[in-house]
Amino acid sequence: MADPGAGLQVASRMALAAKYQDKFLAAHEAMMGVNSKLTEPRIRELLSGAGIDIDRLERDLTANAKAIDALLARNDDQARAFGFKGTPSFIVGKYRVPGVLSMAEFEQVIADARKAKMN
Repeated sequence: MADPGAGLQVASRMALAAKYQDKFLAAHEAMMGVNSKLTEPRIRELLSGAGIDIDRLERDLTANAKAIDALLARNDDQARAFGFKGTPSFIVGKYRVPGVLSMAEFEQVIADARKAKMN
């Protein structure tokens, strides 16, 4: 059985490699709006459509693999330290907020954090 997180790992690595073309934001935006499963061919298609040079991306992935993997490992360590089990997750004041929130829920969490700060 394939690892369900494998596509996310590939997407993360490719987005970070796109920064070497000054296209991290373009890569991020291209993949964030997609509701379908992110397979490697789909990721390549999305990134190419966002104006990213895929051949250069591959070279940058190889040349910078150690730095990219170190950044992902650091981020994973930080997420585990905060007790995050998925995305999205947020820290608002002293509160850990896992999951998707509506605007009203975010406003309440922010109000609660501000109130706690005053006490």
